[in-house]
Amino acid sequence: MSPVPTTLGQRLKALRKERGLTQAVVADAVGIQRPSLSMIEVGRDVPGRETLFALATYYKVSADYLRTGTPAPSQKGLSESVDDLDELAWLRLWRQLERDERVVLLRRLGASLDYAKAG
Repeated sequence: MSPVPTTLGQRLKALRKERGLTQAVVADAVGIQRPSLSMIEVGRDVPGRETLFALATYYKVSADYLRTGTPAPSQKGLSESVDDLDELAWLRLWRQLERDERVVLLRRLGASLDYAKAG
């Protein structure tokens, strides 16, 4: 049994190996050079946002899974995943709020959007 991947690079390498792919094939598919993918897999480089999303899309996992190792929402029984980092930030903020704070936030956000549309 192989150890659980604990870093982004280890998760990428594990996903690639599970699928029997070479670094060259994956790098070409996501539009980066093979040495770049190698550096990411060994932890000497971190992918940029576009590359991270390209890798997540290619492997059909969430970007959050690649970054943190958090199981994909589908593994938790949810119907969709959050691949946009801004959306993920909003979701995390939302989950930290109490119910009354959520109500206030939604009202203010709605009012702000209405004002922006009118102006």
